[in-house]
Amino acid sequence: MNLPFELGEYVGYIQSWSQLIKEEPAELFKAANDAQYIADKVIGLEKKRASEQALTTVLNKGDEISYKGDTIKVLAILRGKTAQVENSDGAKFKVGPKDGLYAALVNAKNNP
Repeated sequence: MNLPFELGEYVGYIQSWSQLIKEEPAELFKAANDAQYIADKVIGLEKKRASEQALTTVLNKGDEISYKGDTIKVLAILRGKTAQVENSDGAKFKVGPKDGLYAALVNAKNNP
């Protein structure tokens, strides 16, 4: 391979792979496919963990969240994690964990 550095203890490992690729060229593609499969699984688990963590994040009484040019204040947390909120105009309303606005407020709270 004419590499410009010493391979040291890895020479045996590289020689065995070199021999395997000479005898079975498709083995390299199988190894690459396996590596991609593992990488996809790890990335998928990380995305799942991040989304679960985002879902467990909730609004808390007293939170003031900047959202679309408005400031939303959480006045109270009711049953089922439903929040009573007030916008800067003084309008009060309720948002629950199943509402898109609730998720947007949690996201705005976590990513100001």
